[in-house]
Amino acid sequence: MSKRLTVLLFIIFTFILSFGSSYTMNSFDSSELNRINSAMSTDKGNFSLNVAKVIYDFYNFDWAGNEYLLRDLEDIMNLYSEDIYSEDFDSEFDDEDYLEKLEEFFKSLKSSDVYDLMVSIKDELKDLDENKDSLVFLSKEAYDDFVKFINVDSDPYFVEFDYETVGNFAFDYRTLKILDILANTFVYMNDNPSMLEYYHNFFSYFESDPDEEDLIRPEANSVFSQMEYVEPEDFEPLLKKLAAVDGDSEWISLRDIFIPEILILPPSYEYFTISDYAMRGMLLIDDFETSDLFVNKRYADLVDYFMNTSEADDFVYYYYPDSYGIKEDFDKVLKENYNFRYANPILGFLNVSFDEFLMEEDLEDIVSEFWMSINGVKVYNFRDFVEEFLNSYKDVMNFKFRMMFNIDMSTGYEEPGEVVEPLVLGLDMNMTFNYPAYKDPFDVGAMNLRFKPEIFNVVMSEFAKLEQGYFNISEIVSNISEYTDFLKVENNDLVFYLNVDNYFDSEISFVNFMSDDIVNLLSMFLMTAMSSDYNY
Repeated sequence: MSKRLTVLLFIIFTFILSFGSSYTMNSFDSSELNRINSAMSTDKGNFSLNVAKVIYDFYNFDWAGNEYLLRDLEDIMNLYSEDIYSEDFDSEFDDEDYLEKLEEFFKSLKSSDVYDLMVSIKDELKDLDENKDSLVFLSKEAYDDFVKFINVDSDPYFVEFDYETVGNFAFDYRTLKILDILANTFVYMNDNPSMLEYYHNFFSYFESDPDEEDLIRPEANSVFSQMEYVEPEDFEPLLKKLAAVDGDSEWISLRDIFIPEILILPPSYEYFTISDYAMRGMLLIDDFETSDLFVNKRYADLVDYFMNTSEADDFVYYYYPDSYGIKEDFDKVLKENYNFRYANPILGFLNVSFDEFLMEEDLEDIVSEFWMSINGVKVYNFRDFVEEFLNSYKDVMNFKFRMMFNIDMSTGYEEPGEVVEPLVLGLDMNMTFNYPAYKDPFDVGAMNLRFKPEIFNVVMSEFAKLEQGYFNISEIVSNISEYTDFLKVENNDLVFYLNVDNYFDSEISFVNFMSDDIVNLLSMFLMTAMSSDYNY
């Protein structure tokens, strides 16, 4: 065999391997389905045929017949948006119409054909990660039909690229992995409905008691109403009464104030499970976007298409404003002047180092130290963080974070040669999660956010010093902290200690926030502000 022939065969073999299995869809009618099924019977190892089946089913799904789901969801969102911006949000939020539509949507979702479609997609794509090089191309006819399909609202101003502009259009690993994550999430949430049941029970509380306008326990409400008519010196007995609501009279806790139903968060095991799958999928997409297979591609996938529609819209708006808003002129400008871009990464931010991030935000001169670690392993970008989190969260996981700032304190009026040291502030976090010890559901009431009834007299005595011309923030916080179970002042740091039973423990330090410089600034500010109130 000649050397030239050997080289030629090597190039052809390498091309075939890099291209992987592929299939071209010519249409979305029944004849195409027959082609796919026929090919599946003779070429069972061609994963691109599974992909073609997914695309065909997705395109031909009865979306119009399931339009009621989208309509119900839109009604729910409209009701919520109207309520949340209203002046009387609290009383309108528990509107029976809102609850009925929410429950109706969840029931419809469970019994709809969408569930069967998502199960089918999930099953067909189960071997996707072992077939990252599989591609399904669309012919010009199929491409034109698909562009009309994704313009769901038949918007005349939807940016449409013709087949010649795009060149080649294909469904590749990135697009399919996104669809795979969505399908798995949908199916898992429907097969594990405990979260939906929680939300149903949560909203049912309001439905059963529509006159209740807040989330406060009746006993606590009674105490609060009495506080409106007593002198300050009589506050402590009322606070002791409040502390006894949950049976523990030493501390005023969240359980003394809020109804029990509000303090129980939804079961999180499902969140952990499906989030694990989604995050690992995100890392796989990032791997694909940094591979030669992606970087060197000369076809557009669905993500490329949508990213180019956004860029093209801006392109015409800024460079050809006279053609913007006129469909014929808009399309002509795109065809003649716009260069369609391939291989547009969507997860590039994962690999941006924290140092680069600080530089992009112009914070490198202010932030003197910035790092985070998981179980002692320092991470330098968001991808490192996600990887270490996935490797650690099912066991005992320790997370540390530190960010220090240098605040320029110069005024511009310094004497020649005078050096003003910067004010150094920072945030330190040290959190430990013991996942094996975690019990669903999460009870916020078990957190140590509590204080003693005597705290009121301490606060009042500290503020009384203002009349004597003395006011020190550090001293006030130190004295108050003695009557809390979560706040301390240590070495000029303001420290919050939060924990829940034996599975969550945290220490959050605001570094140097109780230093003389900060304390003096705050003291002067508060003295001025409160003196103004007295004078007024």
